Amino acid sequence: MRIIAGELGGRTIKSHERAGLRPTTDRVRESVFNMLTSRIDFDQIDVLDLFAGTGALGIESLSRGAARCTFVESDRRTAMLIEENLRALDLADRGRVNVHDALKFIAETDQTFDLVLADPPYAATIFDQLVHDAFARSIVRENGLVLLEHSSALQPRVAAGSTILAHRTFGDT
Repeated sequence: MRIIAGELGGRTIKSHERAGLRPTTDRVRESVFNMLTSRIDFDQIDVLDLFAGTGALGIESLSRGAARCTFVESDRRTAMLIEENLRALDLADRGRVNVHDALKFIAETDQTFDLVLADPPYAATIFDQLVHDAFARSIVRENGLVLLEHSSALQPRVAAGSTILAHRTFGDT
């Protein structure tokens, strides 16, 4: 897996075999970030990467200029992998890894973010609650964006206070 663009474009990100770990493919990540770049200036933004997995989405944001990224991953071993990737890429000072349940993190945080990236397990049934809670708790700053990666079979509801700006399908994503 590699970083697509930015100051670290072309560098690799380590992954590991874990049941349920489904890193976003390079092709999907490139398309997603091309779409995001047309809507948000990555320079000095604060990013939240929920269900972070390998950290690829948050690390891509940092490579493109984000000031900070908070990674939330419930699996301790996978969270350690994110920390290892951040150290290897000299990003440890710009990334903070939390071993935490994503919904509990949203409920407990007092932080706000310009960009929220969420890639829950496709079998999860919390998509609607996740988006609702993110807006209800006001963790998304004014003019901020939420990117929700989900199974193409799922049709999440639009949360109060939010608007779907774009929807893309890539195979089963």
